[in-house]
Amino acid sequence: MCKQNKFAKPVNIPNSPLSEIDYAYHFDAGLYAKFLRKYAEACGVVCLDAKVVSVEKNSDNGYIQTLHLESGGRVDGDFFIDCTGFRGLLIEENLHSGYEDWSHFLPCDSAVAVASKVLDELPPYTRATAREAGWQWRIPLQHRTGNGYVYSSRFLSDDKAQDTLLRNIEGEPLADPRVIRFKTGIRRFPWRKNCIALGLSSGFLEPLESTSIHLIYEAIANFLGLFPTKVVQPELEKEIQPAPVA
Repeated sequence: MCKQNKFAKPVNIPNSPLSEIDYAYHFDAGLYAKFLRKYAEACGVVCLDAKVVSVEKNSDNGYIQTLHLESGGRVDGDFFIDCTGFRGLLIEENLHSGYEDWSHFLPCDSAVAVASKVLDELPPYTRATAREAGWQWRIPLQHRTGNGYVYSSRFLSDDKAQDTLLRNIEGEPLADPRVIRFKTGIRRFPWRKNCIALGLSSGFLEPLESTSIHLIYEAIANFLGLFPTKVVQPELEKEIQPAPVA
């Protein structure tokens, strides 16, 4: 089906090869985030665009109690969700959760990404291509094509990675390539005191199989199942701690 640019959903017919088809969706992450924000605000969520300059913690138990904003405002709360990406502003910089480095399993630590014009014929699949120091992705969307080269900086320079990517994309680039750094791994304590980390702040896997959105949903579902009262019991934190990796 891929070679013919065709797609079919699985059918509920036992022993049919069409019953075993696996598929996923191509999402524009930026548009999806805008949709989720619009939906949340319609449900009563108040979105405040502001930069956090300092975090105030309770002197008795070390819980986060106030975020101080660059605008001079403040946000008080009983429980906080850290979605600050790799930085981990709350979970790491203030609660010192620690990070379990998985780079000895997954040595790729960099990516260069660029969008290009939409393809003349829209293929219904993501393409992953092996390269010298990693692999290249091509994700077709309705209005553009996502491209990137994931690689290990130990074996390839950024300039060579960008050159390789630009020589191997279809269509005109829509912007200059951007380099992304990451460290594969997970927070040792994704739930610490009255804070839980979601998304990149909780950890990252090399994106050969893009699982970020799925992992966010799984984390939310697990948290809702354990949602605490204003008093967070230590036993709840332990419920979602990762198992040690040898």
